[in-house]
Amino acid sequence: LPGFWLTAGLAFFGTFACLPHLGVRMQEFGMLFLAAELFILDIADRRRKAVLLLILPPFFWLWASMHGSWPLGIGIAFIWIIIKAFERRFDRRQILGILSLIILSAAATLLTPYGLELYSFLYGYGDDFYMKVIQEWLPQWNFPYNYTQSIYIALSLLLGGSYFFRVYKKEEKLDGWQAFLFFLLLPMASRSPP
Repeated sequence: LPGFWLTAGLAFFGTFACLPHLGVRMQEFGMLFLAAELFILDIADRRRKAVLLLILPPFFWLWASMHGSWPLGIGIAFIWIIIKAFERRFDRRQILGILSLIILSAAATLLTPYGLELYSFLYGYGDDFYMKVIQEWLPQWNFPYNYTQSIYIALSLLLGGSYFFRVYKKEEKLDGWQAFLFFLLLPMASRSPP
């Protein structure tokens, strides 16, 4: 239970730290879908029921119809199943089924109203020009400086460092999925706010 309250407190503080970047923008759908995907993957993992992932193809179709951040979700799903395969959380048949669902989810994005044009549109964002001119995509250390975000990132680094120190001291077992999310999302948060 203390873990729940710590997580809830950090989530609340993280939301508060993001307030300067939140608004009525389509990118909010990307954040919502990413959070929903992580929730779906977590429930399937905790219950060890791959059948719960049947929701992924329509989920990614909807995500791709709403916002262009869906490739992040597909990549995270692939890495999730690779980590879970190494951890032996699912049997071989379930792993192949989940991989098929992830591939089917990527294919479902072709059924959006944008079709193949969605991929050519996203290819244009590979240029880092956008990362320099769109205010909300500028890194954390650019003006105007947001101290609540800096405090949140420092707190996350402190808690993450504490966790990895306990793993190093063999007081706790390394959770590969949580470690991956930490090393993926924290740099993303500091490089470009949500």
